[in-house]
Parts: sequence; structure tokens; C-alpha cells
Amino acid sequence: MKALIVWGGWDGHEPGPVADVLESELQAKGVEVLKVNSLDPLTDEKLMKTIDVVSPCWTMGEMTGEQWEGLDAAVKAGMGIAGIHGGMGDAFRGNLTFQMMVGGQFVDHPGGII
Repeated sequence: MKALIVWGGWDGHEPGPVADVLESELQAKGVEVLKVNSLDPLTDEKLMKTIDVVSPCWTMGEMTGEQWEGLDAAVKAGMGIAGIHGGMGDAFRGNLTFQMMVGGQFVDHPGGII
């Protein structure tokens, strides 16, 4: 199995250290991991065909049309997508189709906490 971790965006959720933890946990389970501080791998059709699951660790931020098209095509072709907390649920706020893929969007912490 091969996983792609793309990380970046708002530093408040510490995407680099979170991506490091995900990488370590996946590797401990025998998963080959490619971890990149960029969304550009999503545009590499040949690479994306080798990926079984992508995990975005990317709070807020923007995704280009080409990056979205690459991710969308790969998921439609059967690649999995898995994320945690704001690294996926609060990513790419301006991309409604990404939010539909995820199944929702982070709006606020309950009770105004944080």
C-alpha cells in the first residue's frame, strides 16, 4: 500500500508535525509513504495512479483547478482519501466540491471554545 501525505496551509494546526506523526504511524504498519509540503503531486497523473490513499494535512489554503482535478480524478478512479481534524475538514474553504467529497466543512468550535 502507498499513501500520499500533502501538508501545508495554516501553521496553527501544525501541519508538518502532524504529517510526521501520520507518516510514522503508517510506516509502522508497513505502508509506503510519500510526504510532500505541496499540493503539486496531485497534478501528476502517473504518480496518482500509484497512490492508494491520500491524506491532506492542510488547514485553510487554496487549491488550484489543476490540483483539484487531479485529486478528484484519482478519488473517482478508486483512490481513498482520509484526513483528520482541520487538516481535511477545514481545508480549501473556497472549493465546494472538495467539501462535498469530504462530507462537510468545519464551521466553528462548539460553544466558542478556542
